[in-house]
Amino acid sequence: MKRVLVRFLLLLTFVLLGLVALVLLRAEPAGTGAPDPALLIRLPDGRVQPLARVIELAREGQPLLPPAGAPPAPDGAPAAGSGVFALAELALAEGRLDEALALYLSVPGDDPHYATAQRRLGWNVVSVGRRQPRRALGFVHSALAAAPLDNDVWEDVVRVYVANLGLDTSGWN
Repeated sequence: MKRVLVRFLLLLTFVLLGLVALVLLRAEPAGTGAPDPALLIRLPDGRVQPLARVIELAREGQPLLPPAGAPPAPDGAPAAGSGVFALAELALAEGRLDEALALYLSVPGDDPHYATAQRRLGWNVVSVGRRQPRRALGFVHSALAAAPLDNDVWEDVVRVYVANLGLDTSGWN
């Protein structure tokens, strides 16, 4: 009995390693690079500003969202802060994927929302929104490196891996 269990666990380990290797072999480079600083971003008050100006306003501490204007995030959590991350959440909620992509890419690595921005890029924007799960791996791996103990990050890593295997993830939002 013990020998059968050990063999089963070894087989399961090899199958999982094979699936992970397959996903990694199918991965494509994200190819997004730095966002276009001239991309126009729609602010909640109706103004339209280039991305470079929006980032500059955020660095100066200017509020980019009205105090009660933050929409719920795609996973139901309220959008935090009033900076670039909160604008990215708003753009994603409104379906403006190009703006959301540029704004999430503009969240710096030392920002407390960096891991969430990377996982939103990987799952919500690239894998679901653009239907390119092979290009999403780099983003979810960055999120995992930034927050390895975050359950939401692990959930999105699994979602992107499953989507890379060609399995249906349409009901996973």
